[in-house]
Amino acid sequence: MLVDFNQNLTSIPTVYWFISMDIFEIICNCIVVILSLGILFLIVFLRRCHTISMLLVGNSCLSILAVALVLINCSIFSLKNDFNETYFEDMYCTFRGYLLNSLAAPIYYSFFLQSFYRYISIVYPACFLCNSIVFQLFSIVFTWLFGFVHSIPYFVRNEIVYNFDNQICQVPLRISWLSMYISFMIYVLPLTLTIIVYFNLVKYVKQLRRHIFPRKKFRRARKELKMVRRTITLILILTIVCFPMMIFLFLSLFNRQPRYHFRIGYSFISISLIFVLITLFYYNRPLRKSFIQIPKMKNSS
Repeated sequence: MLVDFNQNLTSIPTVYWFISMDIFEIICNCIVVILSLGILFLIVFLRRCHTISMLLVGNSCLSILAVALVLINCSIFSLKNDFNETYFEDMYCTFRGYLLNSLAAPIYYSFFLQSFYRYISIVYPACFLCNSIVFQLFSIVFTWLFGFVHSIPYFVRNEIVYNFDNQICQVPLRISWLSMYISFMIYVLPLTLTIIVYFNLVKYVKQLRRHIFPRKKFRRARKELKMVRRTITLILILTIVCFPMMIFLFLSLFNRQPRYHFRIGYSFISISLIFVLITLFYYNRPLRKSFIQIPKMKNSS
């Protein structure tokens, strides 16, 4: 629906930094797409990466890739409107807002799945079901389905509306049961579960120190504990860099959030995804080794 601002009492002047931010977000998310595709390429085509832990890392990259593609689509839509000085809600606007809310959940829950698998593989190595690839694939599919299902209420209730200040369709930033529900299900719950796994693994490692266990098992437990700690670091990077959105949500209590809060917040999200992928690559030794060996493989062939 095209808004005729000649007849509307409210007019919004197009600011040049709108276009600059749109281009910046497109560039950032294109970098995210390239990085995530590169990591997925290593996981799929190199035998060293054909493990369950790398499968879970690939799930994280795939979910980040999906969010980046939707963000690129949103930024292109905003750029067209800002450049033409029009305020237009196309037929896919609400669906893009639904996708963004749905795909955010698999990112955070993918990090929980990584930490949970490392915990199970150390504490319950005899549990073949939990350590099997079938169970992990089922868990991945479940988190993706959960992401799409939990977003249905605000899609059905028409809570996702067009915000012409920010040129985006999204749930309005205000304190309500729906906002609290979104925050809890997407961010609070997976972060809490991951922290619980971490502290339980810390407790288990301390128990290994007090009793006589094979040194190999103790070293492996410490290694997995280190990886879970790094997984929490990845979640904290997402949370800290996206901190402006939390501030805006708090300011919405007093109806004092900035006029262009979604533009600012989404720029920080795009930046955070780049940092997460770089950190994810750096923390995973098989990925680094596989990347280093690619030139050698080409020379040998």
